[in-house]
Amino acid sequence: MHSHEERHHTFVDALKSMERLFRQAEEQPPAARPLPLLHGLCQAARAIASCAPGLADDGWRLTSNGIRSTAPLPGDLADIALVTEPSGSAGGFARVSEILGSPVWGDTPLRLEDAWDALPVNLDHPLTDRRRRTPLYVHGDVGDAEPRAILTVSVCDIPDHVMRAGTREALDEHLEFFPPAASCHGYGCHVRGGTLVPALSPFPHGRGGIRMDWVMPQGETGRSARLDRLRSMTTEYAGNRYFMPVIPSLRAELHPLMAWWAVLCGLGSLIHDRPDDWRAHLGAEGTVRAAESVSHLLREAPRDLAHVIAEALEQAAATTSSHDRDRSSRPKAGPHHPAM
Repeated sequence: MHSHEERHHTFVDALKSMERLFRQAEEQPPAARPLPLLHGLCQAARAIASCAPGLADDGWRLTSNGIRSTAPLPGDLADIALVTEPSGSAGGFARVSEILGSPVWGDTPLRLEDAWDALPVNLDHPLTDRRRRTPLYVHGDVGDAEPRAILTVSVCDIPDHVMRAGTREALDEHLEFFPPAASCHGYGCHVRGGTLVPALSPFPHGRGGIRMDWVMPQGETGRSARLDRLRSMTTEYAGNRYFMPVIPSLRAELHPLMAWWAVLCGLGSLIHDRPDDWRAHLGAEGTVRAAESVSHLLREAPRDLAHVIAEALEQAAATTSSHDRDRSSRPKAGPHHPAM
């Protein structure tokens, strides 16, 4: 069988297996979903690799899962530690991360909670009480077809502690973990008590938003150019666009598909190795917050994963080399100037 035919066969077979496993997960209660979802995601990884034109020769063949939890497993879900195969290996996690421009971290453990907080679906469902850096939702359009020298969008889900502080210092400190957002040329401000402060708009359910501006390059002021600029700075998730947080230990953003993979790997490890602890986490013995959050994630998982995998397949098929989608090429954090 020629390589092209084999890749096509792998692509079709992997997607069929993924759909079967996801249907199996949907037919089960949420507590039983992590393992079939994880196995389905691994099949999706085979499909992604097989359709990526940037992988020459046998680079699309995946030899292992490529991510695992470390032993012994901790008592707290949030503290489950995950390690990956190194960059350049043929394991599924490393190879798909390469395709999608997402980092791997080798044998330096990543806490499950860090991957958890990188998923928009978990915005209202934390594992612990820690101060979180969750994705920032981009609301609104880039404007009509008229040429505009400035790209302006509303950036939402600014956390409550920034809203309460209401200062430029608090907002700028938070935006440092979102380099493309921090690269803005200005955000709305007004004077309060003789001091220039961000024009943050609180939301009824908590958190808030602010209008942010980016100056467009000369000659690139049309709607399509503004849309391309926004897409270059943000990540698509289930049809919406987000500024994704940089995870400090990785010094990079984790692609949503890889965040899902890491979370499901951690949950699956607990189910497989310590099933009694898994049941305890979701039952009366576990913390109410973690139990509710995990149940919510697993209820939403089949729908969200279907969107994220479709978006990753589209991205992979359009990627001609592992560097075309490198997130390191995104704007770095820099000074911004308040807009009046």
